[in-house]
Amino acid sequence: MKQLPLIQINPDNGDRYYVNEYKPSLKYASVTNILAKTVSKSMAYGLGIWRQKQIDAGLDPDIELRKAAKRGSDLHDWTEKFLNGEKPQVISEIFPSEYKEYTDRIQQCPIWKHIDEVICTEQKVCSDKNVIPFAGTFDALLKINGKTVLFDLKTKNADKSIPTKELTNEALCQMQAYRVCLKENHDMDVDRFIALYVYPDQPAYPVHASGEALMAMTRREQLLKQVKEHAEKMRKFQQEFHKNMSNKDEMTSKDLQYMNKVFEQMKLDHEKLLTEYYNYKKPDL
Repeated sequence: MKQLPLIQINPDNGDRYYVNEYKPSLKYASVTNILAKTVSKSMAYGLGIWRQKQIDAGLDPDIELRKAAKRGSDLHDWTEKFLNGEKPQVISEIFPSEYKEYTDRIQQCPIWKHIDEVICTEQKVCSDKNVIPFAGTFDALLKINGKTVLFDLKTKNADKSIPTKELTNEALCQMQAYRVCLKENHDMDVDRFIALYVYPDQPAYPVHASGEALMAMTRREQLLKQVKEHAEKMRKFQQEFHKNMSNKDEMTSKDLQYMNKVFEQMKLDHEKLLTEYYNYKKPDL
């Protein structure tokens, strides 16, 4: 699969974003940053509790977050080499000895026995057909039992319980964004998502979505597209209405009644679409 000419920008003060050499006028928001800014109140509350626990233990929560980010980045590098058939060293300057518990858990995961093909790893993708252009880097695209699978690795600390549904849904939303990018730029359909949560003290925990769950995500996208298209249709109708109103001397009362009736029906249809979009319930993933 051809790599797009996307460059990741990490400002010292500001959010990560991407630029596309094919479309230099656009600035692509990072998928992970978008998700970070739209977390639920309960997840934000949980992060606040975690930060206070770090402070109570005499630790700096920002330093601990940077350590976790470094560990995640290193283990992603290790997993990329592992998936591409290399045998990366575990104990080295790149992979400290404390990572061995993680890499052992990764290798013990039974998922690898079912891989037909590693299509690509660490691929940058983007989308600019929506309101906000966005981009990101997915961990791997695999063929498993004949199905195209987006794969995402998540590393967690020891003594952690399995991820909550709210947390796993966020990971699946992240992969849904990448799925949109793959379809838009490569005309590639994804059949399944797998997020693999890896701990140093317990077996890796896979979370997946396929079938109806993916179709549900697609249905919400379709509703949003319909809302936008209908809004544009209403805008054009209003323009035409005001244009005709400037020549109201030439319009009959029946003309005005007809146009008002059409516009009122359009408003009702638009409200119905909006209601369906905002009340749409995804099935359990």
